[in-house]
Amino acid sequence: MDKQQQGHIFISHSPQDSPEIQALIDGLERANFQVWSEDSLRAGEDWSLALHKAMNEAGKVVVAVTPHAKLSSWLEDEFNTATRLNKDIIAVVMPTTTLDAVPSFLSDKPTVDLREQQPAWDNLFKLLSE
Repeated sequence: MDKQQQGHIFISHSPQDSPEIQALIDGLERANFQVWSEDSLRAGEDWSLALHKAMNEAGKVVVAVTPHAKLSSWLEDEFNTATRLNKDIIAVVMPTTTLDAVPSFLSDKPTVDLREQQPAWDNLFKLLSE
């Protein structure tokens, strides 16, 4: 599928993980994926409306798994919204995280472990392009 036609990639993550998430966003953008995360919000923008619109328009949803994310109720809310919208959801285990940080609600979703470096990135790009 053409990356431009499939919609952007919605990144669901804990705001406490911004530096690590920025590396994920940068990697996806270098591979020519369009990415949306809460960092895309503009000052004064209605964040609830913007999140809903971004999720609606997303081609895929990436849930960035970190210890902070496992404790985030927002992450589960975004997951539930993506599920209701019938979005493809991919769990991405970030490099500084262990597999036990994957929340149970993601257990049946494709999971990419970025601790594996290049093979994991290749797998992520493949899943996002399907």
